[in-house]
Amino acid sequence: AVDATPSHRPPSEATAREIELQEGAVVRIGETTCRVLRPLGMGSFGAVWAAEDVACASLAVKEILCHSQADLLNALFEGHLLRTLGGDGVDGNLSERTVVDGVPDFASLVRGKLPSLVACDSQQLSADQWRIRLAMTRIDGEPLDNFFARCRESMLP
Repeated sequence: AVDATPSHRPPSEATAREIELQEGAVVRIGETTCRVLRPLGMGSFGAVWAAEDVACASLAVKEILCHSQADLLNALFEGHLLRTLGGDGVDGNLSERTVVDGVPDFASLVRGKLPSLVACDSQQLSADQWRIRLAMTRIDGEPLDNFFARCRESMLP
């Protein structure tokens, strides 16, 4: 059942993608309607917001403004990583990783440590500017950038 209270009423498809992220905003990302709660901080490419879906499940919404094709590809790759590696799985404890030919397996480092991608939406704002929004499960822990830096350091000889 979908919660139809005013705070969660989905905006029309045309306006849902135009709404700026701010406290109380109701936005649609892919097929997911989210109510933005508060800012969480800055991520690798953009702002991250606490949000919830219509079932009141905790989410994080990341908005990435891309000013080049390279930025766009990086943002879409981040979504791909979250879809591929995020969520529940084998604990990614750095001391219990898989090592193949002396090299730690990256997937074993991140399993259980990354949020899962719930939805993704892209919008071209101008000829050379895009906005990517990622809705993901919200997990406690360190920012993704810090986690990746720690993984890189642990993989060095």
